Amino acid sequence: MLLAMTVGITVAVNEVTGPQSQTERGLGTVERRDWWTVLAAGSAVTVFATGAMYSLLRSRQAAHSELRTMDSRLRVVLDSAIEGILLVDGYGSIVWANQWFADAFGYGKAESLVGARWEDVRRRPGVQLADLNTYVARLDEITSQPFFEVPSEDVRFAGPAGRTLSMTSAPVTDRKGYSLGRLWVFRDVTAERLAAESQALFISMVSHELRTPLTSMTGFVELALEGAGGQLPEGAARLLRIASTNGERLSRLVSDILEVTRIETGHVTLEKSAVDLDGLVRDLAESLGVEFSKKGVSLSVTGLYGLPPVCADRQRTAQVLTNLMTNACRYTPPGGAVTISAHQDGAMMAVTVADTGPGIPREDHERIFEKFATIRTKGPKPPGSTGLGLAITKGLVELQGGKITVSSGVGKGSEFTFTLPLAIASDTGDGAHTSGSGVFAAGGRLAV
Repeated sequence: MLLAMTVGITVAVNEVTGPQSQTERGLGTVERRDWWTVLAAGSAVTVFATGAMYSLLRSRQAAHSELRTMDSRLRVVLDSAIEGILLVDGYGSIVWANQWFADAFGYGKAESLVGARWEDVRRRPGVQLADLNTYVARLDEITSQPFFEVPSEDVRFAGPAGRTLSMTSAPVTDRKGYSLGRLWVFRDVTAERLAAESQALFISMVSHELRTPLTSMTGFVELALEGAGGQLPEGAARLLRIASTNGERLSRLVSDILEVTRIETGHVTLEKSAVDLDGLVRDLAESLGVEFSKKGVSLSVTGLYGLPPVCADRQRTAQVLTNLMTNACRYTPPGGAVTISAHQDGAMMAVTVADTGPGIPREDHERIFEKFATIRTKGPKPPGSTGLGLAITKGLVELQGGKITVSSGVGKGSEFTFTLPLAIASDTGDGAHTSGSGVFAAGGRLAV
């Protein structure tokens, strides 16, 4: 177009200034110079505009080429990843999947999945899972909650040497927090799970072998203290009481080790139902009231009345609360206070056990839930702790679909808060759920 404009200007000038022009005889030298100036200016503008447009086109071509190169490199990197990656948009359609994911679930070419409905794809895997119905139901549950995060849940395949994949899922949001879809990542953890099960089996065998003689020893010590073998001198009775106390502590340690092992290997059976937290907490407060009274620590319950029930195992939830309450009592000095409260947080219920103890240094907040974690606190360590209570508590909370956190500072007391999902019709209709069988199992992650 710019070239046509240049030709048009040239022709127009030629018609005016050429030898056959009827007006040439009336034009002076100055007028002819003006026309040549117009011609030169028009030509310069045309050349400049043409060059600018050519440069713009080259820049756009280079940008498109660079984007294609980056896209190809990204696809190569993701396709060569040792994890299966799947991206689903907010409408439930698959936007992208790498070949690892397609191979793991028997879908053929990854490109064939793009544009398909994730709801349909997950119901028709090309491989046999240990329990397809449980797998699909769990994925439906996760998908129905746009902002729900799944740290790690194991998916088990069928067969004598069943493959195990660790599934992680996180919501994809824009800068304003609106949901754009969901990212799924699957990682092969078969070797890790086999090693963990072997280790847990060894620990379980050793613990069982220890439990039998311990029970026998503590039983005979109690009989001796009760005078079954005759009257004991005060010195001998004192030594036997020490032996009895240490025997009970060792028995608790063995029991806790077995409990941790069951959680980590997924051999924990959950009887989920709609649990009334208010009634459960008040029952526990009444049964543990003697322990708090002996210590001189007040115990209060607030904010639980009228809250909706949670979907949880009542016995395991009672175990979580008991661990946190006895732990708070153990570390709170006489004259202190322990408060239990709760509030609804979206689709979850948050329960907090707060104390006025010495507090926990901020740098120890993460590791306090580790097994046998040693935390620096002022004064001697209170008796009765095995170092596994919080690890068990964390495992049981995560097993039921919740999380546990701590808020504390040195000299400011501690607040342990755990969450549990609210009870809905679909949550409580399945009855018992054994974490050690089926496609999903628990290891603090619903492990296998």
